[in-house]
Amino acid sequence: MQRNTIRIFTLALVVVISSGLFILAGTDETVPYPTGYLKWTHIKQATQPAQGSAQNDRPRIYHIYANETAVEGYRNKQFADGAVLVVDFFDTKEENGKLLETSRTQVAVMVKDNKRYAKTGGWGFGQFKGDNQTENALKSDGAAKCYACHSKQGESGVFTTYNK
Repeated sequence: MQRNTIRIFTLALVVVISSGLFILAGTDETVPYPTGYLKWTHIKQATQPAQGSAQNDRPRIYHIYANETAVEGYRNKQFADGAVLVVDFFDTKEENGKLLETSRTQVAVMVKDNKRYAKTGGWGFGQFKGDNQTENALKSDGAAKCYACHSKQGESGVFTTYNK
């Protein structure tokens, strides 16, 4: 009898812990590194003026990539859950009068999921320094700061346009 009680208690404990982990996983607001984004649609390449943050006080070059869901969002001006946008930033050097990319400085990520990121307009934000693919560098209030700026762009929250 005592063995059955222990088994039932153990089973109940496993169910409770598993349920708790499932609930926590559903509210996780972290944004994963966007593996494979370089194969996505290239939306834009541009230069960001030097603002003391770029190495040697040079401008940075950046590229914006979008997965298929995000490309559709650009087309219909409404981004659905599953849309992912990536901004890939590079330091620069000048060579023969041309500005060239050097090392990656960061990969910024936006993921659309209205339930998971409800606090930030349905967008999750991530930032990975250099070539680090595992550690999101945004601090606890980082997503809120990203959202404060992106929310000024209206319902889409996106700064860029794509006309193809």
